[in-house]
Amino acid sequence: VYFNHQAVQVEKGQQVALHGRHDDYSMWFQVQQGSTNSTGSEVSLERPVCRCGGHMVWSRPRLGMLNDTSRWHTYASVLRQVLAHGQTCVSVSDASWLPLIAARLGAQEVFALESSDLGSRVTHKLIAANNLQGKVHVLQGSEDQVGTALRDRKVAVVTAEPYYTSSLLPWHSLYFWYICTRLRPLLTPGAAILPVRAALVAMVMSFENLWRLRAPVGTVEGFDISLMDQMVKDHSVQTDERVEPHPLWEYPGVGLSDPVTLMNFDLTQPVPAENMAATGEISLNCSGSCNAVALWMDYDLLGDGSHIISTGLKNPQPDGTPHTTHPGGTTHTTHPCGRPQWDPHIRQGVYFMDTPVQVTPDSRLLYQVTFTPGDGQMVFQFDVENSGDKNR
Repeated sequence: VYFNHQAVQVEKGQQVALHGRHDDYSMWFQVQQGSTNSTGSEVSLERPVCRCGGHMVWSRPRLGMLNDTSRWHTYASVLRQVLAHGQTCVSVSDASWLPLIAARLGAQEVFALESSDLGSRVTHKLIAANNLQGKVHVLQGSEDQVGTALRDRKVAVVTAEPYYTSSLLPWHSLYFWYICTRLRPLLTPGAAILPVRAALVAMVMSFENLWRLRAPVGTVEGFDISLMDQMVKDHSVQTDERVEPHPLWEYPGVGLSDPVTLMNFDLTQPVPAENMAATGEISLNCSGSCNAVALWMDYDLLGDGSHIISTGLKNPQPDGTPHTTHPGGTTHTTHPCGRPQWDPHIRQGVYFMDTPVQVTPDSRLLYQVTFTPGDGQMVFQFDVENSGDKNR
């Protein structure tokens, strides 16, 4: 799909001119009113090169996220409730609207902590475009720069989407938790940290085709390649991550369970020194082939469940939709034996079962999850239990 630089209004039966150019590496096009014969002369078609920097910082899914007005209305609504005029705020997200919103809502100064030089340059351009010089300050690198920039002042609000260009899996955005822990000496008593809580959420899935990425090939056209299958499996165990990031809106699949919270994180408290572990079981709603578990993070901005940003389901709390509450108080949309509506602007994590297992509503999925604060990694183990028989 090639997106036209500018929208062109057309009517049924009308002719338009399609102009194309190419170089050694790419092609670009332009649609104009009128036919190619009526234009009369050669059209100058400049190669579309990004000069603003934003198209190098923001991926296409990220651009979609930045244009999701409902998402940003949620952030603005929360900041209006928490941020008081004249307060100092720190924003910890990469090339985000958040520092601009906080400044518009009355913060005296906003410090935007950026992880890259390119992201810093784009944020500087956003600040200038919105005439917020002197109110929003960009700090590139570590959080240590915040203390130097504050000059003995204290921070009243620390906020994040959270979104980071280096994040591959949903829980990598818990980087915000680590930053908040290091910033604690710089916070005022009772300072607000947004989001307040995070939750690791799972849904048992039956994907139509995605699970085949890790499935053995077996016999093809009479050729038995099981030895190759075993070799690939052995090497995969040694080198591949157990959970892979995938944009699940692209892959048809049926949810065999409700979304269930596996682990909760209180972002207002310091990151613990000891490992966090959780065990439990997930009840299934219907029969099918259990071949994967979808994993994502939900962020509770105020801690009361009223404003949730999900990196999984597109609408975690739509009006008039059935809900189910799970351990920890997190509420999610139920999708009994239906196709979940995934957020198209971010990738979810997928844990593939070693072998697809046929399940029924009498089955259950047993889970063990361990979070290691030392490296920020998650370790998962999922097992299907069918009528007393346990199968991985």
